[in-house]
Amino acid sequence: MTMKIEINNRWVLALLVLNVLVVAGFWVSALQGNRGAGRRGGGGEGPKKEIIARLQLNERQVEKYECFIASHRNGVGERERKINALRQTLFVGVTDEMDSAATAQICREIGSLQTEIHQLHVAHFKQIQGLCKGRQVKAFEEMVIEFNEMFEHRPGGGKMPIR
Repeated sequence: MTMKIEINNRWVLALLVLNVLVVAGFWVSALQGNRGAGRRGGGGEGPKKEIIARLQLNERQVEKYECFIASHRNGVGERERKINALRQTLFVGVTDEMDSAATAQICREIGSLQTEIHQLHVAHFKQIQGLCKGRQVKAFEEMVIEFNEMFEHRPGGGKMPIR
C-alpha cells in the first residue's frame, strides 16, 4: 500500500511540475506578445499612437497621417502579396524541377519587390516628416533613430540592421 501512495505522490509532483511549466510558458508567450504589440499582428496601432503622441500631432495632422498610413499599408500589402505568390512558385518549383535560370529570375523579382517596399517605407517616413512644424521637427529627428525598433517585424523575428 505504501508503494501505491509513493507512486501517486510522484504522479502528483510530476503533474504539478508540468502545470508550472505550462503556466510559465503562457507567461513568457504573453510577455513576448506584448512586446510586439502594435506591430504587424496589431495593425500598427502601437507605432501610430506613439508617433502621434511624441510628435503631438493636431487633429488635422492626424487625419493626414491616417491617410498616409492607409496608402502605405496598401502599397506594402500589394507587394507582399506578390512576394508570397512568387515564393509559392519557388516552392512548387522544387517538386516541378524548375531550372536554375527560372529560380534566379523569381529571386530577382522578389528582391526587386523588397526594394520597392523599403522605398515605400522611406517615402512614408518623409510624408510624416512633412507633417511636422516647429518643435515637431526636432521631435521627429530624435524619433527617427528609433524607427527600426518601433517597426521591427522582420520574418523570423530578426532585427533590421542599423547602419
